Amino acid sequence: AFFRISTSNKMAAVAEPYIEEIDENEEFEEESLLERIEGLSEMFPEAVRSAVGTTVSTVNKAVRTTLRLTGKTLWVVSTSSLLLVLPVLYESEMDQAYSLQEQQQALLYSGSS
Repeated sequence: AFFRISTSNKMAAVAEPYIEEIDENEEFEEESLLERIEGLSEMFPEAVRSAVGTTVSTVNKAVRTTLRLTGKTLWVVSTSSLLLVLPVLYESEMDQAYSLQEQQQALLYSGSS
């Protein structure tokens, strides 16, 4: 914001906000967002624009590579766990069911004698 020093008070100078008056008859060109960004980019030297572009490109590539590797790693871990853990869980469940069945048969035979 711009400030204008007011010296109306003889004892001290006071900073008052300066509000620019807008001429309502003045016509403005409609600019797209892309045109505004392009206009802003002209404010910076070519070396700065090039450095920012290189940095953004490098970060973009690093993020994409990281996401790709994370996805592949999750796929390998999840499918491996399914292939290795599910058969073990199935066998332990079957063993528990078999043990329960043996206990019920033992109670049935011991109760009838």
